[in-house]
Amino acid sequence: MLTNYPLLLGTIENFSTPTIPLYNTVLALIIILSILLLWVGIFIVSRSITTPIIELSTQMKNFSPRDFYPIPSDCSTSRETGLLINQFNTMGSEISQLLQKEVVAEKHRRHLELTLLQSQMKPHFLYNTLDHARILCLSGDTTNASNLLKSLGCYYKTILSKGKNTITITEEISIIKEFINILSSGNEIFFHISYEIDKSVKDLPILKFVLQPLVENCIKHGLFGLDDGVITIRFSSDDQDTLYASITDNGRGIPPQKIQDIIRESYHSKTGNGFGLSATLERLRLYYGENCSIKITDQNPGTQISFSIKHFSSYSGERSSQ
Repeated sequence: MLTNYPLLLGTIENFSTPTIPLYNTVLALIIILSILLLWVGIFIVSRSITTPIIELSTQMKNFSPRDFYPIPSDCSTSRETGLLINQFNTMGSEISQLLQKEVVAEKHRRHLELTLLQSQMKPHFLYNTLDHARILCLSGDTTNASNLLKSLGCYYKTILSKGKNTITITEEISIIKEFINILSSGNEIFFHISYEIDKSVKDLPILKFVLQPLVENCIKHGLFGLDDGVITIRFSSDDQDTLYASITDNGRGIPPQKIQDIIRESYHSKTGNGFGLSATLERLRLYYGENCSIKITDQNPGTQISFSIKHFSSYSGERSSQ
């Protein structure tokens, strides 16, 4: 209503038959098309993510280190999923390589253990001891014959140890004592063995049959033919859970180059003589791994073979047969 003019301005339209403007139809079509495009986009993106994830899940479910096949790196268009696939391929490849190395190492350990068992029997050593016992019996010296056979029985009982890999340090020392008793029967001993064993380590388990080959090596190569030989065996530990062991003699010593040859030599070496120093050191490396450190030193005179084992208490449990 205008103030000065009594007029009413407006428009009149028939609402009984409403019409839809053209722009409303276009807007509806655009909305429908947008929804369709959105669903297509969601489907494509979800497939690009779910397809490699399903492939990764299947590979993980059927994962076998012996028959590992990496997922193709172009399987995923997603940066995150592609990174996940690459990490899985890297992990699977490393596990497969480690398994192959472990299989080779296990065969190596089995072969080494078989060589050890054959060496433990020592046919010539056993034959000579039994033959000497027979001579003592024939001569009427049944007491010494009985003592000799008793030492021989204790010797083999301890080193066989019902097939276990480890025995206590005390039992390992008893092998040495029985071995010396057998050697001294009917023979003049030209050396003396002293033992410096901390009480705290006497009952700790250690890989069996490691001392006897080392002591025998000292006798044969360091002291044989010399007078007043001394072999010292030491065992101790520290607060860092490290075990220290050493076998020292005052014999001929060993050239530096020979030390390097022994450290590098394997029991497979054709230059080795039976199951000796190199094979024993290799057994220590295989059993204790990187925690075992081995050192051979020329004492001038004499030689010291020492080894230390870190985290020693972690090996207190009996392992599976090597």
